[in-house]
Amino acid sequence: MEADIADLRSKPKEVEKERLKAAQYGLQLTESQNELQNQLDKCRNEMMNMNENYEQEKYTLQREVKLKSHMLDSLSCECEAIKQQQKMRLEQLKEQLSRSHGQEVHELKNKVWICMEKLKAELNEARLSEKQLKNKVDYQKELLSHKSEEIQ
Repeated sequence: MEADIADLRSKPKEVEKERLKAAQYGLQLTESQNELQNQLDKCRNEMMNMNENYEQEKYTLQREVKLKSHMLDSLSCECEAIKQQQKMRLEQLKEQLSRSHGQEVHELKNKVWICMEKLKAELNEARLSEKQLKNKVDYQKELLSHKSEEIQ
């Protein structure tokens, strides 16, 4: 019985020890849980900040892409307009060159024709002079021949 009494007296002390241990474990568990909650909150904040930064970067990049797309469209239109202007200018230059070439050919043909006419006129003059000289020579021969006969 005394052993039972000693047992009963020691039981509240053991229960108290167990309760203290449980309280310490509970306190440690609460502190651990608070620490984990703080880490979770910190991770959430970092994730939200990163997400916000990514969203801002995404928006900036989208605006940049849109702006560059507009610039590309504008430059393409400008390039096409310049191409058309150059094409028209080339056609004008071809027409101008063709007209100029035709005019030069016409002028050269006229010059050749004029030269040929001059040469024909000179040839006719030369033939006429030759004929006149032949007639003169023939006349001179006849005169010479008559004078020779007279002298003999």
